[in-house]
Amino acid sequence: MSFFTDYQLHEHDLKPLFGNDKNKKVPIRRVELISYDGDEFAVIVYLNKLYTIRADHLYTKWGRFGEVPVIPQKDLDIVSEIKDIGQIKWLK
Repeated sequence: MSFFTDYQLHEHDLKPLFGNDKNKKVPIRRVELISYDGDEFAVIVYLNKLYTIRADHLYTKWGRFGEVPVIPQKDLDIVSEIKDIGQIKWLK
């Protein structure tokens, strides 16, 4: 499922991803939702890399936090259910 985010993405060594300048707004990116932990965090794919972000920073439309609708809980629950039945394993 594709969604949008303006959440700051970090590589695993915690260096900000290219395009995340602390003096500028984080770019809005189209991402693929892979998994949801059932609580607060989601695993996404962006440019063929996995990132963990807060699920409340996934939007249904291109835009910024507070300006556009966030992903509906029912969509997160669907991803969570798929994980629970083993079709997608939770990635840490």
